[in-house]
Amino acid sequence: MFHRNFQSLELINFSTNAAAFVILYYDFFLTLGTEVDRYWTPGPWNIISTLFFLNRYIGVLGNMPVAYQILCSGRLKTWEQPQSELNLTLYHEILILILQLLVAALMSLRTYALYNRALPITAILCVSVAVFSAYSVYATISTIHTIMQGKPVDDETGRRIAMAFGFYLGHDTIVFVLTSIKAIRMYNQRQHPLLQALYVDGLIFYSVIVLFSTLNLAFLTLADIPLKTIWTTPTNVVSVVMVSRLALNMRHPSIVRRINADGSSEDLEHPDAPWISSVVDAGMTMPTEEHALQPRRRVGSLGQGRNDGYAGVNSIHGTTSDATVDALVETHQLRV
Repeated sequence: MFHRNFQSLELINFSTNAAAFVILYYDFFLTLGTEVDRYWTPGPWNIISTLFFLNRYIGVLGNMPVAYQILCSGRLKTWEQPQSELNLTLYHEILILILQLLVAALMSLRTYALYNRALPITAILCVSVAVFSAYSVYATISTIHTIMQGKPVDDETGRRIAMAFGFYLGHDTIVFVLTSIKAIRMYNQRQHPLLQALYVDGLIFYSVIVLFSTLNLAFLTLADIPLKTIWTTPTNVVSVVMVSRLALNMRHPSIVRRINADGSSEDLEHPDAPWISSVVDAGMTMPTEEHALQPRRRVGSLGQGRNDGYAGVNSIHGTTSDATVDALVETHQLRV
């Protein structure tokens, strides 16, 4: 009976993690061409670029040893392990921590820019990230002793890990709620079909992350010992994939805005023309460093223009109010 139950649990573990790794590597190769176009060739090297590459390639390359351990070693990582596998298990726990922090940073920066550097939003995000990061580091360190003894994740260890993922889920929920509020305001005030679609797509990405985080938290808290960490790797993988998609969409070339030396702005109709910032796409609506991550400057009256359904800005002169600036940014959500 025990042998049959062990085989069933091993099959569940194998299938769940295999599906996660298929999603990770399939999506990587599916979007590699887009990555080359939008991150390798054009654009400035900035904090978003750095976080994107770290998240994407630590996720893809860093999970290769984990995939070998889970899929090829023939044993559940939640069961007792030989000494030769313990270092790899410890490596996996540290990898999860690093990727969680990168995902949280990218999500926070997007929301920070989405709200145009609003001080209350910045404070909320900073506190959320600080609390989540501090407890995640503590939880990882506190489980090292259990991991290096080769013991399965028991109820006490599962609760500590669940607390770390609980803070992660809390941060995800804050970002989800803030994005929802922005989407509702856009719908009520402007009823702009394009921007509504952009916010809805962003909410879908965040909803998937929140769903997997909730499942992982439930299994860590309620499941039997052999299955406590079965959703940890899928949650990590899905978070990496969703945030990578968000970052790729940040640099969609549908609209390109070029900042001239005199501070004026002009649109470029061709996406392959020189540019220093980027723009609207499904789920990726945030100002770039040129606006959100730099000190605000006042700009002048806006010309009117249209390009494939997007509102255009043909000329900017003189000075105007912050409300006009915010209207411009909401219409031209620039990529970072």
